[in-house]
Amino acid sequence: MNCDVKMVAFTGSLAAGKHIMASAASSLKRLVMELGGNDPMIVMASVNIDKAVQFAVASSFENAGQMCTSTKRIYVEQRIAEEFEQKEVALASRYQLGAWDKLGVNIVPMVNAKQHCKVVSHLKDAELKGAKFLLVHADYQPPFIQPTVVTNITTDMLLAQDGTFALLSR
Repeated sequence: MNCDVKMVAFTGSLAAGKHIMASAASSLKRLVMELGGNDPMIVMASVNIDKAVQFAVASSFENAGQMCTSTKRIYVEQRIAEEFEQKEVALASRYQLGAWDKLGVNIVPMVNAKQHCKVVSHLKDAELKGAKFLLVHADYQPPFIQPTVVTNITTDMLLAQDGTFALLSR
């Protein structure tokens, strides 16, 4: 790294962050990094379920779920889980795909083909390992990933391990 650089601020993937950290280590550069998150939402039985569902869907699917602040995991108290899931699927299934400037569109394209392929591979991995899909579209035609709601995710699934950044509610 250039010796005139005193600090590096970076927003991006964990892999890129590790590379930057390794490059900056020899000269002890100051780093500020916002790396891929796996942001959870916790829903307790005392909550207004309709408002919680609206927030969950909006925060999971905004900008095709491709933001580091998107909700990526939702933990719902068992006694309201079924009602929450039903309402979540009903709301998410109404989202419309299309160009960002088209009226009524909620779902924009994935950022690129590589990201689209990554998301599809994570979904296939989850399916092979026993995840339950409550809302799924078998035909993931680029550049879109339709809203998808997945439950029964285990820690060995790519969806749980890696920043998927897509229209997934888990």
